[in-house]
Amino acid sequence: MKNIFKGPRTFWLALFISSLIIFSLGLKHLHVSYFNLFIIIVFIVSALLLFFILKSKNKTKIYDE
Repeated sequence: MKNIFKGPRTFWLALFISSLIIFSLGLKHLHVSYFNLFIIIVFIVSALLLFFILKSKNKTKIYDE
């Protein structure tokens, strides 16, 4: 599995959690009834994911060689 999932496990876990949050908002039909709130939450989750990856990128080894 190391050949498929490159990078630290924490990055994949953060991606899974953020995808789960956005998917659960879609299941509640938030993108239909409260579109502005949905977009704000998607932007916040994406910004937090990007901040987490950029902040911890220097501390972890990105690719296992």
